Amino acid sequence: MQQKVIKWIISIFRLLLLSCISFVILYPLFSKISLSFMSTSDLYDAGVIYIPKDFTLNNYQYAFEQTDYFFSLLKTVLAIAGTAFLQVASSLLVGYGFARFDFKFKNFWFGCAILTLIIPAQSIMAPLYFHFKNFNFFGILGDNGLNLLNTYWPIVLLSAGCMGLNNCIYIYMFRQYFKGFPKELEESGQIDGANSFVIFIRIIVPCAVSMIVTAFLFSFVWQWTDTFYINVFMPGNDFLSVLLTGLPTSVGATDLNYQAIMSNVSVILLVLPILVIFLFAQRFFVESIERSGLVG
Repeated sequence: MQQKVIKWIISIFRLLLLSCISFVILYPLFSKISLSFMSTSDLYDAGVIYIPKDFTLNNYQYAFEQTDYFFSLLKTVLAIAGTAFLQVASSLLVGYGFARFDFKFKNFWFGCAILTLIIPAQSIMAPLYFHFKNFNFFGILGDNGLNLLNTYWPIVLLSAGCMGLNNCIYIYMFRQYFKGFPKELEESGQIDGANSFVIFIRIIVPCAVSMIVTAFLFSFVWQWTDTFYINVFMPGNDFLSVLLTGLPTSVGATDLNYQAIMSNVSVILLVLPILVIFLFAQRFFVESIERSGLVG
């Protein structure tokens, strides 16, 4: 009887603890959702705290009109999905190489790849900017090269070359995953006469689908919320993250309360696609994150 009481007390304490943690995590999101449906009169009303008295959809209507939301959403999703695909493909090859092949200074080069994570992006933006402003390939494009700024090519080339945003994290994830991958599957392919490329395509990639999806999600989310690289290489772009970031200032500086409302609207519209994607890919994410080496 005493043990049952202790178990009940522990269960109640655990429930309360999880409820408090969930409240701390979810409260900012719920407050932003509530504020996004308020009118300016609700902000001036001291009796309105969480539930809008003057519920309105005009804020979202204004945001859709100002950003051309659905067209900008489609354009941004296609561009970022392509970038994430390049990042995952290049990191998959490099991570598999670090995990399975032996070559000189392998640990040194892997350490250099991980060290790129601690280098602030701002410290290399100037050389990258001038590199893509006068892009040249072994001098075959003339003296001045090509100006790739205001195009998507700089981000494509960085992602394909494993130098994109947080690329070293994906390399680490794939390396840790393949280090625990059974070698017997690869040896069976070698017995059947398959070379390393065929083994990689026919055996490794299908078995690493869950990790590929996880890396893709990470890449997509970080690219989705990034405005630094986009603004450096493509100033004046019309990506959704940039449009929504500038949405509060588009209403003018006369009403700061309305700017606050539109700021919450922009956050909700920016986060909503990510939540939808995560709901569909949650199974892959949960299956592989524990094997990536990022936790535990």
